[in-house]
Amino acid sequence: MTFKVLQLIVDGDFLTEKDLQKISNSNMTTFHHNSNFFKIKSNTIENRFLWIYCQFDNTELYNEYVWNDELKISEGNPRKKTQIECRYQLFICYDAERYRLYINDMGKCSFVKAYFKEILGKNVETKKIISSLEEFEKVVTTLKQVVLVQYNNLFNDVENSMFANMINAYGLDGANRLYMKVDFKNHPIEKMKNVLRKYRNKRGGEIEEVIIVGQDNQGVKHSFDFNSIVRSISIDANKNSNGHYLNEDVQKLLLREIR
Repeated sequence: MTFKVLQLIVDGDFLTEKDLQKISNSNMTTFHHNSNFFKIKSNTIENRFLWIYCQFDNTELYNEYVWNDELKISEGNPRKKTQIECRYQLFICYDAERYRLYINDMGKCSFVKAYFKEILGKNVETKKIISSLEEFEKVVTTLKQVVLVQYNNLFNDVENSMFANMINAYGLDGANRLYMKVDFKNHPIEKMKNVLRKYRNKRGGEIEEVIIVGQDNQGVKHSFDFNSIVRSISIDANKNSNGHYLNEDVQKLLLREIR
């Protein structure tokens, strides 16, 4: 199974924590969109991931007869036209730390946008991820923020390292990861190119990840993660005897790849 990686933009911004909780706690567990009926389950994981699992099918396709493969005969369809057998599956995950949307069927992006818009009452759009620093600098006009991510690894597990100093100063014993956000208050991107290259060079060592956030001339936010330039992620999930994936298996396998 392959997940495509996208950016999700809500009213020109990223999903907020309030948005995530509103979607996760929504009572809208069924939804009709483009002739399809969706049954929906959603939840949040680690206050970071929004996970949505859907079973769906086309409500208009129906045949009065079905083929009995055991008896090798055509029979009347036991299912009424008003009954919907949700044969297909859709898996969606949003990572609030990296501002990434993962979906296993690009053709259902319109459903995601319509469903989120119905719950949030906001304009929702999906965009291809930015795959290079140079592309990011062409898309945005100002730099808003740089996020530096540190992990508790062998490099940082020494006295006077940045990680150790932060842990000691704020009593964060047991923390595995720290985020430091640097606010640039919409500095023109042309004046910040050298700064961004310095941040790129800081990766490795004490700084494991660098995530940059900018804004285009329409006021829409865009992000670029030096560690996440892939446009798709594949997982090796197995189907059950009915030809379906187990939601829990898919969730476990994808989160293992993107954490």
